[in-house]
Amino acid sequence: MAYRWKHPQSEKVEKVRPQPKKVDKVKFVRCMNKLRFLRSDLEYHQKELAHRKVEFDAHLLKFMKQHDFTFSTEKAENNYIPVDVQESLNKKREYSSNNMKGDCKKLFKEIVKETHPDKNIGKEERVRKAKQEIFSKCKAALDADDWYTLYDNALNFDIELPAPTNEQIDWLEKECLRIEGIIHRIQAAFEWSFGQPDMSDEQREGLLVKYCMLFCTKKDN
Repeated sequence: MAYRWKHPQSEKVEKVRPQPKKVDKVKFVRCMNKLRFLRSDLEYHQKELAHRKVEFDAHLLKFMKQHDFTFSTEKAENNYIPVDVQESLNKKREYSSNNMKGDCKKLFKEIVKETHPDKNIGKEERVRKAKQEIFSKCKAALDADDWYTLYDNALNFDIELPAPTNEQIDWLEKECLRIEGIIHRIQAAFEWSFGQPDMSDEQREGLLVKYCMLFCTKKDN
C-alpha cells in the first residue's frame, strides 16, 4: 500500500488538560485552626489595647500638663497611624479571587435562610437577637470578602458546605498573615508598650517623652 503523506497541521492533536492539584485536607484543617486561634488572639489584643489606652491617656494628660505640652494636629497627621482593628477587619480582601467571592455569596445565601429577621418572626426574643447578630456579622463579612467568617458561621447550621479547595487554603494562609500583621501593629502601639507589666517607671516616662516629641508642641511655641 502506498504511503499517504499528511500535513502535520491536518492531524488533530489531542489537548492534554492539566489535572487539578490534589487538595491537602489536613492542611486545610490546620489553616482553619490557625486562623481561628489568631482571630481569638486578635480579640484579646483588641480588648487589652482598649484597657491599656485608658491608662496611657491618663498618664499622658498628666505628663503634658506638667511639661506644658499641647497636642499638635499637624504633627499627628504626619506621624500618627492609629490602630483601628475593626476598620482593618472590614477592609476588602484584595487577595480574594472571583471564585472565593462566589463562594462567599453562596455561603451567605444559605446563612440568610437561617438568620434573616423575616425568617425568625414569632420566635423567642433570645433566638431572634442571636440570629440577627449572626446575620449582621455575616453581611459585613460578605461586604469584606471575608470567607472564613461566613464558613465558620455556616458550621452552626445544617448547611451543606463545599469541599475544601487549594484556593481556599491559599486564602486562609494569606488571611493568617494579615491578622498576624494587625496583632504586630497593636503590639507596636505606644499604649500597648506602656501597659507591659515589666516596664519600669523610667521606661514609661521615656515613652511619654517620645510620644510628645512626635505628636505635641510646647504651649509657648
